[in-house]
Amino acid sequence: MEKISKKLKSERGVTILLALLLFLVCAVTGSVVITAGTAASGTLSERAKLDQRYFSVTSAAELLRNKFDNKRVRISKADNSAAEIWSDNGWIDNSSPNIRDEEKFVIRQSQRLKNPVGEPAVYSYSLTANTGDSERDGKLKVNITVTEKTSGLIFELENANDDDEKKFRLQMEYSAAPEIGLDFTTYRWQIVKVSLGD
Repeated sequence: MEKISKKLKSERGVTILLALLLFLVCAVTGSVVITAGTAASGTLSERAKLDQRYFSVTSAAELLRNKFDNKRVRISKADNSAAEIWSDNGWIDNSSPNIRDEEKFVIRQSQRLKNPVGEPAVYSYSLTANTGDSERDGKLKVNITVTEKTSGLIFELENANDDDEKKFRLQMEYSAAPEIGLDFTTYRWQIVKVSLGD
């Protein structure tokens, strides 16, 4: 205790030098901690945007998958316009008032496969998420491009939010294998390839 007291009362400047050294170490350590915290907060913000892009595109892909995957359409051999799609309630005719727009779309694509007319078409759609949050509604968008091919469809999805510089893309390829019956040609739609990427 006596040695410490003598050092504190010393006038040789060693104590001031040690105090300055301790202050310098604390200042450097503090600046490193603040810099690391600032960098981490920027990374978390970018991560949240990346998650938003990913989840908006994969949610749209899941919606499409629910409409197309394992859907069966049968088309009359006698009349290409007479077609039905299999639903939970059995076969629904394409002229039925109970048929939904997406089921009509699946039927139309099956009819084009059975009887191709002209060049394969390319369609463009835009989906907007309705989340129930007034600040976010209308801001989560996904652009969908549908390209016809001889055996099915290719769906290309990408995020289209107004503030997105980077795009997240997903591609799904669907094939419709025909099953030839006595009175009908039946098509079963199945996913054959999925590609993810920026």
